[in-house]
Amino acid sequence: MPAVPPFLGIKRVSGHDGASYASVQLDPSAMHALFPALVPGPGARERASSRFRNFRDRLLAVDQSAYLESLLVRQDKMAMAASVEARVPFVHLPLAGVLNRLPNAIRVPGGVTKPLLKKIGERYLPHDLLYRRKIGLTLPFASWLADKDGMGRYLDDLIAPDSRLAGYTERRWLKDVVDRFRRGERARVLNLVRLVNVEAWLRTLVAPARAVS
Repeated sequence: MPAVPPFLGIKRVSGHDGASYASVQLDPSAMHALFPALVPGPGARERASSRFRNFRDRLLAVDQSAYLESLLVRQDKMAMAASVEARVPFVHLPLAGVLNRLPNAIRVPGGVTKPLLKKIGERYLPHDLLYRRKIGLTLPFASWLADKDGMGRYLDDLIAPDSRLAGYTERRWLKDVVDRFRRGERARVLNLVRLVNVEAWLRTLVAPARAVS
């Protein structure tokens, strides 16, 4: 399998329920290798996915029941932070009920995203605008973590004597992850961002845990 998108994403969820992990920017295998004693049980995503057999139905169920909520919470927080009263008109239960009854050949035929919305938009908007290539929002996490006076200072928390995550794995493994990043390895920077976030969160909740080694 080529080591380029989108094949990297497919490889990342190999051995897992692809519908449950498709919208999660995380490498389950890498996290399991770092925390082998922590075996996550099935959660809301797996429960939503298990209700359907068709893969596209499973994807939509997970997105609507698990992923959409996190998007709406973030949207609400960002809007409130800017003193903006925001509305999401397409997130309307009666509308969702109608759309969910449509066959996949109409709502998610493949080859084009948001086909119904684009078809309606053709009445009002230029074709090139509707069908232009999506430009995703990316954040410079690698640069942020490389800044020792910025986000990079939190890398030290992962390997500090009072590291909370060190209580769930071997300290040398965490140090290896940090060292590889500081030597210039950027392939799995999102995994490192998750570790920093969890470490910061744990520090607000619990006292230092005794490290495995």
